[in-house]
Amino acid sequence: MNKEKSHLLIDEPPLQVQPSLAVKVGYNEATVLQQVHYWIRHYRVTEEKQPVEKRFHYRPDSNHEFRWWVYNSIADWQDTNFPFWSEATIRRAIKKLIKMELLISEKLSEDKHDRTNWYTIDYEKLNALEIDLTTDTPPPAPKEHLEETPDEPTGEQMHVVKMTQWKESECQDGLAQDDRMIKGIKTETTQREEEEVNDGCAIGSAAQEFLVID
Repeated sequence: MNKEKSHLLIDEPPLQVQPSLAVKVGYNEATVLQQVHYWIRHYRVTEEKQPVEKRFHYRPDSNHEFRWWVYNSIADWQDTNFPFWSEATIRRAIKKLIKMELLISEKLSEDKHDRTNWYTIDYEKLNALEIDLTTDTPPPAPKEHLEETPDEPTGEQMHVVKMTQWKESECQDGLAQDDRMIKGIKTETTQREEEEVNDGCAIGSAAQEFLVID
């Protein structure tokens, strides 16, 4: 007995589907679309060797545009392609693809009593979907509503601010010390001298503030 063989593993052509397409249209729908594409290619390769008038699956649609078509009843789709699905599941997938305009279904028989549905893929719509898939980007993360805080000063600005604070403090301390000395030794100062001292601090402070703003 061959130990590398199992009836539960694939030795036959598998049903394949691209995950990106399944995400966009649904897994069942992507699987049906892939199978329709498989049969279209199968009949095209088989019949392209024949003259156009003898190509059975190369038929015009309602717009008189020639396309490659496949046909099956829902029961035949289940029997030959999707035995693991119910007919209702297959019918829903086909209806959804037709509604999305990715799958085209028409009755192409010249016999009005023949109600067979023929199917083909609108490859232009599918290619537009492919472009949409490649350009999809995740939405930007929502911005948190945070209270606005003032920009932190740079190192040079911080140095200027500290110098300003030190100068103002030195000027104020100097005034207080002068007051104490004036009171201690009971030295009389004129109003003009006091104004000059105050004006000097004001001018110094204004100059430092100008440096911060600049």
